[in-house]
Amino acid sequence: MFIENLNKMKEQKIYLLWITAVVFLLSGFSCTDMYDSLREFATEETVYPASFDTITGKIGFERVEIDLSTKGRIPPSKMKLQKAKKTVIECSFFDSPMIIDSVCSWVNITGLTEPEEYTFKVYTEDEYGNRSIPQEISLIPYTSHDLNQMELLSPLITESSSTALIEWNSKLSGVLFDCYAYSYSYKDNDNVTQTGTGTGDLPSFFVENVRKGNTIPVELTLKIRPKKNGISILDTISWPSIINLNISESASDVIFLKTPTASQVIDLNDAKESQTCSFSWTKVENIDSYTLKISTNASFPTDKTLELDLGNISSFNLDVSEIKKIVADGSARCYWTIVPTTAYSTSTQTRALIVYREIPPSGMWLFDDINDLFKAEIGKPLIEVSSGIKITPADGPTPEDKAVFIPELSYLKCQHGISPNPGKTYVNEYTLSMNLKLTSFRWFSIADINSANNNGELFISPYGEISVNGYWNSASANMKLNEWHRVMYSIKLDEFVKIYLDGNLVKTISTNASWVDGMYALRPELLLFKDDNSWNDRNNAYASEIIIWGTSLNNMEAAQLDEIKFR
Repeated sequence: MFIENLNKMKEQKIYLLWITAVVFLLSGFSCTDMYDSLREFATEETVYPASFDTITGKIGFERVEIDLSTKGRIPPSKMKLQKAKKTVIECSFFDSPMIIDSVCSWVNITGLTEPEEYTFKVYTEDEYGNRSIPQEISLIPYTSHDLNQMELLSPLITESSSTALIEWNSKLSGVLFDCYAYSYSYKDNDNVTQTGTGTGDLPSFFVENVRKGNTIPVELTLKIRPKKNGISILDTISWPSIINLNISESASDVIFLKTPTASQVIDLNDAKESQTCSFSWTKVENIDSYTLKISTNASFPTDKTLELDLGNISSFNLDVSEIKKIVADGSARCYWTIVPTTAYSTSTQTRALIVYREIPPSGMWLFDDINDLFKAEIGKPLIEVSSGIKITPADGPTPEDKAVFIPELSYLKCQHGISPNPGKTYVNEYTLSMNLKLTSFRWFSIADINSANNNGELFISPYGEISVNGYWNSASANMKLNEWHRVMYSIKLDEFVKIYLDGNLVKTISTNASWVDGMYALRPELLLFKDDNSWNDRNNAYASEIIIWGTSLNNMEAAQLDEIKFR
């Protein structure tokens, strides 16, 4: 039995050796190439193009703009995304993807007319058509549907027998849109199309030569920038509407004022201002002569009103030299109207006119030139007087508006060049304006007017109050530490000393003839930021602007100084 089993085991070994030999022969006697036959079925690992690094969007009128780069809107040549060659945009509203043959930092997608939410998936794509992981955003564009949902605020219509004034009591800009301009057209009684345009969001125009009882369609087109959820869209668009005008049979005669428009500003300081001011109005059939009235009083008192009889015309160019006479005593809110020269039963209007008189400074110093720190824009240069630390350049209220740092015991000598009035020894009417910032409050003399006096004359108190020596605790507002303020003294010594802070009147001191040629009357030299020789009342200060006039500015001029083109 044992010998029989041993023979069987020998036979199995021989069989296994035979199989091994066959496999070895079939493999070509090589182990290193045993997987070569599989290589033709293997593929390399796919590397997909890089994705856009962000996605944000803004809506326009039937379009959107989508930003795709944190580097902003840069040219495709500067978009460095690995393997990316194209931009692909998918949207369920598109019949097929939008493909752009470059890698874009932003895209503008137009033709979005549906008032629906559009979901965009934005990919990069390589040269083999492989796409990146998408960036996704949903946006709802502003469409014609949104525009048609809006209603125009009803206008105020003032009618006469043949003319109507169409205007609005409040601005059209608001929650739904901002309005920038408008145009209108209509056909008059002679079937002639009349047109006009205007800017702003408070349209006002006349419809003239029309007949009572007829309906006149007035086509009004507004230039607006709509808002979606309170945010302005990208585009300014035209919004047309129709106003059906019907003048009632009972309408009476009215003289309407056309130009200047409401509260127009005439700045007599502006070299670019026209030397004439154009006035125009609507004519009334039975009036053959008109009179122009201009006054600082809306009641047009005879002794304070410019009256010009103009004849049978509907416009007139007034020389501005005539207007100068009206505001000789100070800039003012004026009023103008047109009335029949002879008595006639008609209605008319009154309109405001803002007139800034000429206020050329005698001296102006801005400290903007670090190479010539004390030079004068107008007048003579300031003279630095420093017994210790010098006056140095400093940052002003803005990067463009430079300043100086004036340490205590240093001051500026100002030769203002204002001449006294005849019969007077010193200057008794003037205005001094300074842009100042203080980092601490203490008794501080900001002007020594009369060096023979044993103290300065213009002061700031330890509480930030601005005044003259001896008149304290009566200002309606005080300075604040580390803030820029415009400090202004307007002085007419036989009437008042008025003190302004940032354009607001904060104190009025009544004066009389006894103040004339006294301690507050200007000598030929004004010492700024100087106390008397004891230097008890001193401080550090920053100043960015100093201006002096040989007249007293009024409340309007102090409040609107930045608007007046005297510089």
